[in-house]
Amino acid sequence: MQNDILFADDSYLFLSGNDLVPMQNTVNLELIKISKWLKVNKLSLNIKKTHFMLFTNKRKDLIPLDIKIDNEKIYEVPKTKFLGIYIDNKLNWKDHISYISGKIARGIGMLIKARKCLDKTTLRNLYYTFIYPYFIYCNQIWGSTYVSNIYKLTILQKKMIRIICQVKPRDHTDPLFKELGIIKVVNIYNYLIGKFMYRWSNNLLPTMFDDLFIYNRDVHHHHTRQYLCLYVPVVKSNLRKMFICYKGAIIWNSLLLSGLSASLTEPVFSSKLKKSILQL
Repeated sequence: MQNDILFADDSYLFLSGNDLVPMQNTVNLELIKISKWLKVNKLSLNIKKTHFMLFTNKRKDLIPLDIKIDNEKIYEVPKTKFLGIYIDNKLNWKDHISYISGKIARGIGMLIKARKCLDKTTLRNLYYTFIYPYFIYCNQIWGSTYVSNIYKLTILQKKMIRIICQVKPRDHTDPLFKELGIIKVVNIYNYLIGKFMYRWSNNLLPTMFDDLFIYNRDVHHHHTRQYLCLYVPVVKSNLRKMFICYKGAIIWNSLLLSGLSASLTEPVFSSKLKKSILQL
């Protein structure tokens, strides 16, 4: 299966398959077409910034790929930056988390300096302005990774909470999160996916997401307690368990069973969802 993504002056070609040899041939044929199109439209390609990534669980016994455009070799990389997100070939998101950790650490420095002259409310606002965006940007993609990978962000967020509340470095942070109404970084994913699922359930998303989930009632006709819940696909690998088609169904079903409803208005739903997550 082949997909193309164009964004400003960045272009991406995606190809999936089970055999590397025909995939390599297909990519090279597509690059010939791309080269012709660029020349016809009097455009040039920066070969030095052009590379490819191979996503696979099987790293042993892989043949070296020979990808070229205009007889210039394109080299494989283990990670790349795509619209502000560092994507690695293992999809464990460690590189992206390391990247935003550096950004957040600089934000902590700002809070340390500002706490001498600003009150708790203003410091909280600074957190939401300069730091929180790094936690939520594309979190629906990378936030499903293992908790151990997010541990670095957890430590940084706890440090920020202590700075805002101006307490000792070893003070317990759970009551501080609730006092400030700030969601822990390990729970931000559930919060954002919950809002995403609400919008999906109410047909507020682009049509490309329409077939992402199906209801249990469309799979079987047994009137069980979860008849109106989403069908959770059967997956075997841990990686696939991180996909939104799996995680989203589980999170949405748990929200429905806890009493939240898609019939609520979006502001009310978001408010109730945040309150429930703050208790975790």
